[in-house]
Amino acid sequence: MRHWKSDGRLQLNDLRREFSQPSYLQVKTVSEFIHKYFTRGIGKNVALVFILCFLGAFIIFSVEPAQYSDSVAGHLEKDVDEITRWDTFWHCQWWAVATFTTVCYGDVSPTTHVGKLWGLIFVVTSYILIAYNLLDMASRLRRDNVLSSKNLHQESGGRNNGWLSSPDEVRWQTPRKISEFLRRNYIFRYFAYAIICTAISICLLYTLEFAQYTDSVAGHTGKEVDEIAQWETLWHVTWWSILTFATAGYGDVSPTTHMGKLVGMFQMLSGYFVTLSILAAGVEKIRSEMLSHFQNELIDAQQMQNSLLPKEPLIIEGLQIAGKNIEAREVGGDFFDYLEGDNKISVVVGDVSGKGLKGAMNAVMTSGILRLIDDENPGLEGSILMAKVNKALCRAMERDMNVTAVISQFDLETKQMILTNAGQHAYPLLKRSKSVEPIKAKGLALGIIPSISYKSVSLDLQSGDLLLFMTDGITEPRNAEGVMYEESGRFHQLLSELSDELSAEEVVEYVIQDVIEYMIDEEERDDDITIVAVKVT
Repeated sequence: MRHWKSDGRLQLNDLRREFSQPSYLQVKTVSEFIHKYFTRGIGKNVALVFILCFLGAFIIFSVEPAQYSDSVAGHLEKDVDEITRWDTFWHCQWWAVATFTTVCYGDVSPTTHVGKLWGLIFVVTSYILIAYNLLDMASRLRRDNVLSSKNLHQESGGRNNGWLSSPDEVRWQTPRKISEFLRRNYIFRYFAYAIICTAISICLLYTLEFAQYTDSVAGHTGKEVDEIAQWETLWHVTWWSILTFATAGYGDVSPTTHMGKLVGMFQMLSGYFVTLSILAAGVEKIRSEMLSHFQNELIDAQQMQNSLLPKEPLIIEGLQIAGKNIEAREVGGDFFDYLEGDNKISVVVGDVSGKGLKGAMNAVMTSGILRLIDDENPGLEGSILMAKVNKALCRAMERDMNVTAVISQFDLETKQMILTNAGQHAYPLLKRSKSVEPIKAKGLALGIIPSISYKSVSLDLQSGDLLLFMTDGITEPRNAEGVMYEESGRFHQLLSELSDELSAEEVVEYVIQDVIEYMIDEEERDDDITIVAVKVT
């Protein structure tokens, strides 16, 4: 639910829910930790990747031990008999991660039919899981409610949230400024991640695999191993680390030590997840820009709709009239209006079926048709006016849409009210002294049958009478027990206890506030609230 508060801020359902969720830091048990981190979102995808890679390594180790033992022996320049099962398993694990991150196969091809079958299954499954990760990340960015561009501007303190910030925003005086810069510029943030991961890989591999990479440089340059300088080996390790990270695969040298393989796997998986994160961040940026534009359009629509509603209370001789409308979303399907004539004034309250833009467009159309017919036929009785509006709406509206409305005409000379109801089941209420009674007039909703006629009921008014016209957004909100506001008796009790000194505008505010307090959660409200109070003076 979103609606405008008095301070002009757009309240958002998803933002409230986000900050009401328990913090990930509030983890008390291992099972709770696993549930929070590895059963949803990116944590679930990380867990799937590791499970798949471990399963791949275990199966290949089971069906291809000889083939992978030979590969390890070749890398280590040892006899096969000197290779332990642990060496072979670790090499299978390396193969599985390399296969997954590159969606191809590592440096050893299976030789048995079962091994080749599993290799094919593993490659295809890797492809599907990678595609799933991308789609999952994109789908997780979708929300029913999004920040308006105004709120995005406020949230960032008026700063540019684009790919790059302006030079004035960059302050390198403290680590906090650097952290803030990286937080707001996701390209630089992920670039920093890449540098950190690669630097760690370079340091560890240079230390752990110095001989292996020196041999590789010697083979590339045609020199003897003794002729290779340390900086050449370091440069080759740097090349390998960047290549491994950038391609999320592996370079032209396979580590020989267990720790070297672990570092290589870390580097490959880091490249894989950082690449996914960059893609997801790019999708989010494009999406936020598109939705920000759409949100601006919604704000314009809301302002246009609100401009058609009466702005101020109407005070004329013998009557005080005040009304208010609060949308459940940016725009709504409720409306109200005052139609002034010679010694007469009509109060109209309507509710269009449907929500959001569709309901709002039909509400604006209904209000416009009503005013046009009234302007062209001044002084029409409410029943005739309602019939003409109904006929026009039957031609203009979709068949699955309808409008419920009441037209209440007040004769200022005779102090009489004539009420016409078109399907509005939230009956108007009359408060006279301490008693509160509904004014029951019935009729079919507008926009369904073009030839229908409407009947009116009349009521003689007395000084001090209070009349309320409303939509079901007032009468149907439920409390924690599921009881509707009107059915609970609270509404009638509130009205009977209202002071006769209150103005019509104050009555409207009292009622709306009481309805909101009655709800389970005002943020969960899904129906527009509209009420008009008429006080006879």
